[in-house]
Amino acid sequence: MIGKRRGPHDATIEINRADMGKDGDDRGRHAPCPHRKPERAMDAALRQPHAHHLRTATPRGRRRKQGIRMNLFSRYDGSVAFLSSHDDDWARLIDLVGPCRHDPKAAREPYEALVRAIAYQQLTAKAGDAIVGRLKRLFDNSDFPTPEDLIATEFDQLHSCGFSASKIATIKAIARGTLDGLVPTRDIAAAMTDEALIDRMIGIKGIGRWTVEMLLMYSLERMDILPADDFGVCEGYRVLKSLPEQPKPRELREISKPWSPHRTVAAWYLWRIPRERGNVLK
Repeated sequence: MIGKRRGPHDATIEINRADMGKDGDDRGRHAPCPHRKPERAMDAALRQPHAHHLRTATPRGRRRKQGIRMNLFSRYDGSVAFLSSHDDDWARLIDLVGPCRHDPKAAREPYEALVRAIAYQQLTAKAGDAIVGRLKRLFDNSDFPTPEDLIATEFDQLHSCGFSASKIATIKAIARGTLDGLVPTRDIAAAMTDEALIDRMIGIKGIGRWTVEMLLMYSLERMDILPADDFGVCEGYRVLKSLPEQPKPRELREISKPWSPHRTVAAWYLWRIPRERGNVLK
């Protein structure tokens, strides 16, 4: 296992990650999880209208895309309202950061989500994006390499993508686990409880609780996940409460119980607390 993680969102503030790089997503602050949104076919069509519709279709397409995104994000309004009412510190943080823009990638299978999480582990979203991009180029820019692809790929090729030796061992173990049935399909994973899935996945060499929590947050869209081992989440809470040091993961899990069942959104905000110039929330 690789030491304490920085949130997939650690670089969130600087990069506005697409929530888990390419996503602009939300990869928290562990190694900022990557998230750049894959463009929907409908959106692409709206952005490239027929020539004689060019003047009207482009702005219309933009408005429609913005509307779709706003509708998707509105599902967090209840969580945001709940956290805002928790105490004044949370209210100030939410007022500073603005609406929640957590952006999971629900179409991804657990295999892909786990490999991506390892790629971004302890890195910025930009660095993780670069590694995943080089990995995909090994396979002619396929959507994503299959488990068979990873198992057959030589160490030096994966190392050239930016994976460390320990990460190469882990992603190959994930690939083998997928073929053996240890890593479940998305349909099977969706029917499992959070803890059942965590217990099952950490049996894979190199997979820890944080990695599975990223899967739960970004692929399975679970709404009550607080990655307490994540550096960014711990540091965010320290700043939020002006503490002299970060809480221990076990302490933070206990502290976060009153935030349930909205802890995924809580983590999203903790990942985005500005850290420069002291506590700007006071």
